[in-house]
Amino acid sequence: MDNYPWIKKPTLLLDPAKARRNIHQMVAKAHSQDVRLRPHFKTHQSAQVGEFFREESIAAITVSSVEMGAYFARHGWKDILVAFPVNVREIDEINVLAKTAHLGLLIESTETMRFLGQNLKAPVDVWIKWTWAITAPAWPGMTQPLWRLCARRCKISPFCDCAGY
Repeated sequence: MDNYPWIKKPTLLLDPAKARRNIHQMVAKAHSQDVRLRPHFKTHQSAQVGEFFREESIAAITVSSVEMGAYFARHGWKDILVAFPVNVREIDEINVLAKTAHLGLLIESTETMRFLGQNLKAPVDVWIKWTWAITAPAWPGMTQPLWRLCARRCKISPFCDCAGY
């Protein structure tokens, strides 16, 4: 049976009361475990649903693209982590977003870290992708892990802060 014949493309349908209750439960569970909750907004991609989180005092979010980060920044979010490896071709958009929000970026190569160090125009937090950091191949004679090289490059950049792994 087709209950929604007018829907022709993917559309978010939800019960706001249930959504708010579920969000409240997530926040309460995180607080009870003394864990900071940074919800991922890639599923709902909705400023309106984002407001449900803000009602529960959530201030930091995760998104899956710079474009999505810009969307939520336009809706007042100020602490945004892009949980997808940096695409260096988006450096202009990254710089715009970094000027309007506390931006976190995920990197998975020393080349990306070098590029960011040379091209960022505003401060960002850099997160080193852990699976890459521990599995990336080393080259002969290398005396330190790749994640440490990235962390060191981050330290010498005026606009990078190594936030974690």
